[in-house]
Amino acid sequence: MNYPGEYPTPLIRTTNVQCPVVAGYVTARLQVQGAPLISASGWTDNLTTVNLHNTGANAASIFLQGTDDYVSGPRENLITVHAGTVAIARDGHTSLTVYPRHTFLEVKGFSGTTTLRMQLSSRLRWDQLGFDKTDAFYPPFLWNNKNPITTSV
Repeated sequence: MNYPGEYPTPLIRTTNVQCPVVAGYVTARLQVQGAPLISASGWTDNLTTVNLHNTGANAASIFLQGTDDYVSGPRENLITVHAGTVAIARDGHTSLTVYPRHTFLEVKGFSGTTTLRMQLSSRLRWDQLGFDKTDAFYPPFLWNNKNPITTSV
């Protein structure tokens, strides 16, 4: 989809995301505007460079996964190296290349708890989505500020 003032062939766009990482939960979800690009060369037009920076105090591992239905749809792991996960040391940086084929891109924690900065460079236009309290994929203790430990008198 072209917008007024844009070139017919999209240029490289940069999207910045900052999110927590919690093992077993999706903590960032992005949606591509329009549809992922496909041409005679296949999905190579969707080439996305992902730069990751662990800004937290702990090491962590993440998945990058794609889906067309984030409520109950199947997920495809987009990372083809390192057994499907990316490990990021404390204050570490890493860069990888993925080819998204789905409408939604999710960051899911595999191990560890930390804070992550992510920069996507792609011809696709990405928008970050918010989470609802009823979303089973988002960690409830990040939005629930009540103390889960109750004491009896």
